[in-house]
Amino acid sequence: MFASVYQYEGQLQVYKPESGHACLRCVWPDATADGVVGNCAQAGVLGPVPGIFGSPAGAADTEDSPGTRGSARGRNPAARLHELFEPFAQGAAPRRCTAPDCTLIREIAREEADLEISLPSLAAASAQHLEVIDIRTAAEVAARPEALRHIAMPALLANPDQLSRDGRYLLVCASGRRSLATARELRKRGLKVHSLTGGLQGLVS
Repeated sequence: MFASVYQYEGQLQVYKPESGHACLRCVWPDATADGVVGNCAQAGVLGPVPGIFGSPAGAADTEDSPGTRGSARGRNPAARLHELFEPFAQGAAPRRCTAPDCTLIREIAREEADLEISLPSLAAASAQHLEVIDIRTAAEVAARPEALRHIAMPALLANPDQLSRDGRYLLVCASGRRSLATARELRKRGLKVHSLTGGLQGLVS
């Protein structure tokens, strides 16, 4: 059983502990890049949410324990909050896994050498013909203003056309994690973007 929470929502997933059965990466082939989704410390989580998802997770573990008659597959449909899919539903062919040689596990792509750039100051970006884009939240910008073009990370990822395909850009955030994740995604869409190593916190001057 796997349970996770994020802000006001969460999800439960049940895995069969059997050799050859589907693994986590079979069900979710693409892992979310680090920095794209905030952790609980950054994004917060509503207090009751862990309890809401922790209780059925514990119950499902108990039901599937050796010597018990219950099964997570036989849970009462009325108790389901919202079910996306059930890969191990009764009557359905179970997904098979050949991990560690599973064909659905994709090799991690090598990082492009120039994806991250270290600079002593933001002013040094102009010498490399880079337009600096601040992808922090509005609250972060208000707390530490910078004379930069501001496009918050969610807005930029939702609409990359805000950047010209002929331009060259340096993305900055507080620590460099969000800018690196955003740069990875925008590179896939053909944009010439880089991330400031260490973010604003890592600037020398």
